Parts: sequence; structure tokens; C-alpha cells
Amino acid sequence: MPFKNLARRLKPYFGKALLSDRVLSVRRHAHERIRRTKKQGHVATVYLRINDPYSYLLIQALPLLQKRYPLQYDFRTILDLSDSAHPAPSRWADHAFVDAQFLGELYADLGLRFPKMPPTDHQLENQNNVRELTAQLLHWELSADFLDQATQLFHAYWHQDQESINKLCSTAVTSSLECYQHHLQNNQAHLEKHGHYQSAMIDYAGEWYWGLRRLIHLEERLNLLGLGTGEVFNRSHLGAVTLPELSEQQRAKLEGQSIDMYLSIRSPYSYLSLERAKSIADHYGMRLVLKPVLPMLMRRMQVPKLKHRYSIHDLKREAKRFNIPFGFIADPLGRGVENTYSFFDLASEHGKAYEFFLSVARGVWSENLDAAKETDMKIMVKRVNLSWPDAKQIMFEHRSQQWRDWAQANLEDLYALNHWGVPCFNFKDQTTFGQDSLDRLNDVIREYSLS
Repeated sequence: MPFKNLARRLKPYFGKALLSDRVLSVRRHAHERIRRTKKQGHVATVYLRINDPYSYLLIQALPLLQKRYPLQYDFRTILDLSDSAHPAPSRWADHAFVDAQFLGELYADLGLRFPKMPPTDHQLENQNNVRELTAQLLHWELSADFLDQATQLFHAYWHQDQESINKLCSTAVTSSLECYQHHLQNNQAHLEKHGHYQSAMIDYAGEWYWGLRRLIHLEERLNLLGLGTGEVFNRSHLGAVTLPELSEQQRAKLEGQSIDMYLSIRSPYSYLSLERAKSIADHYGMRLVLKPVLPMLMRRMQVPKLKHRYSIHDLKREAKRFNIPFGFIADPLGRGVENTYSFFDLASEHGKAYEFFLSVARGVWSENLDAAKETDMKIMVKRVNLSWPDAKQIMFEHRSQQWRDWAQANLEDLYALNHWGVPCFNFKDQTTFGQDSLDRLNDVIREYSLS
């Protein structure tokens, strides 16, 4: 249909406009104007989950934020997470605990605490203990001292202090779980209605901030409003780009080592982490080995629209922070992925796997180059000095489908590492997940070089 073709051609331009700094500024000014008209304070809605390690860290950080900014908190306790947004919940829980442990150590000097071992039921959302504590949090939500009471309960739960839990909780509340079901359902519906699917989230004037790793963006926004100065929660961003000096002994120990990076051409977070992962590998004199896997939708998995809507705005601000071009998008789903993976072997044979993958990733995520189109793919192939006639020939050979075997083998390897999504980085059997985890990867390599 002509209209559908026109809409498809115009979509990248609309997307680019919606992600522009100008539109962001207009949206923020509108929220601020409404707030002033209604004579409201600076209200941040905070969504917490008792068995979420990121929520535990966040609730400890909230008083620190409140000392620096005139924030008011509206607390919402949640528990049941969407299956479609969390396809491997037990693996997510394992990853979240280790990542939160790293963040807790990173900010320990600010008074943040985190245990060495998780509570025995932190993965099991249907455990009675977790639901009883959730009921207690729901009961406190409408109290003036929720933050203090809830922080004590989070401390007790995460450090398995049953005596403190017994003192803090009312049996009249914890034995009346059914009385709080509507309250809980209302909170979870409120989260989804306003545009998210996850706990440890702050919603401030129409924008979302996840845990400690996104507080830097909230700080920047509040600073722009003239409410404060400086950034406190910027350490994970700095840790991903601040690389230490190496001794000769460290370089010798790392010689010949490699980092495996599991990624997908349709994963924009893979794109945001690709150049930075290469910089880390180059700094330590190591190889970066790319292991592409199929995107979730091409693996017949679900990706909720809420996740996409949040991610696209999160990606834009993260890209801006790291000075990576992003936002003029030609979604490679389907034929674009197939073309990219078909040509990946050719690039690898010529020692240009990284250069080719980056060329396509930059093309589809920032230049509106469509990997499904021969004319656009030709640009992305030729600019890394690969032969376009050789690339085209692959499309007519049996080997154009061989990538399906290694893509599934890479996925199997990823699952064997107890992970499920991309980007993932593996070094010496230590695996980190997400573009946010490059600070941890850097730390893991540095510690190994010193061991």
C-alpha cells in the first residue's frame, strides 16, 4: 500500500524529531509550567519492591538526594513483574544481586549497605515472607514516615534479621494479605499506566530514572532547574570510561587474553557499548571477540511496548552522555539482521568483524541506513574496505544461511554462562550484562591483572 510505504519512510524522521533536544526541552518546560500553575512541589514517584536489590540501594540513596534537592516522594510498592518484560526472572535476579553488590561497594563511603549473600527467598516472588513484607510496606505507604520505616524493613530483609522484621511488622497487617491486594494491583497498574514495567524506578515529571545507575540523569535535570549543583551518582559512568595505568607485569598477564561480547545488531544497547568495549579491550592489549545472537523477536520471544518506549528515551540520553550518535533509526528486524549476519563471516575472514558490525550498527541506529536494502548495505560494507561483489556473492551461496548455526551456538554459550540477554561480556568466566556493566568489566579485568 502506498500509504504504508510512505509511513515507513517517514517513521525514522518522526523518531529523530521526537528524540531531539528541542522536543525534550519543550516537554520539560510544559511539565514545569503545569507544576508551577498548580503550585505543586517537586514530586518524584518512587516504585519499590522488597526483594529487588536495586530497590534496596535506591531507598538508601533517597535521603541523600533529598538533602541536596527539594524533592517530595510519593511511594508505590509493587511486587509482581511482567513475564514478557522479564523472560528469565531467576537469571535476572542472580545478575541483579551481583550488580547491586558492585554498586553498593562503589557507593559504600556514602553509607550505602549491601549484603554479601542474598536472602534465601529473594528470587521467589510467591514466598509468603515476601508477600507479608509487601503488605507491611503497602500499609506504611500512607504514613508520613514511610521512608524511615521502609528503609529499616529493607535493611532487615536483605540482612536476614528476623528479629528486626518481627519488631517492625504488625501481625494484624501481615496476616491480612488479601486486604492489600487491591492496593497492590492499583500500584502496579499505576506503574504501567505511567509508562514502565520495573521496580527501583523514579518517575519525575514524565521521565523515568532507574536505580542508582540513572540518578545522574535526574541530578542533571534538577540542576538545570537551578535546584542544586554537582553530581554524586556518576561513578558507574566514570568507571566505564576511566581506564587505569598498567604496569609491565599487568600487561604481560593480560597478553593473549580476550573478551567475549554477546550482542545483537537489533540491540541498541549493544551498539552503545560496542565502541567502549573495544576501547577497554585495546587499553588492556586484549582481543574483543564478537558473538552475535538473534534478536528476541526473531527468537519468537516477547518484547512489551512499554519496554520499547522507555528504552528509546533512555538510549538517547545515555548516547548523549557518551557522545555516541543515536536516534535516526532504520530498524534492522528481519531481512536487515539476516543480511548483517550473512556478511559477518566475510568480515571475520578479512579481520574486520568489529569494524563491519560497528559500521552497520552505527548505520541502522544513527544514520537511517536500512540493512535490508542493497543500496544502504553496500555503503556500510564498502566504508570498512570490504568487497561489495564478494558480499553480494554470499547472498547467492549456501553459506548465506550458515550464520543461523553459529548464531544459535552463540546463544547456547550465552545460556551456559547463566545469562539470557545482550549485550553480555565474558572474561575468565566472569560475565557482566548490559551496557551499564562496562564499569564492572573494567574492574574485573583490572583485578585479574593485579592477581
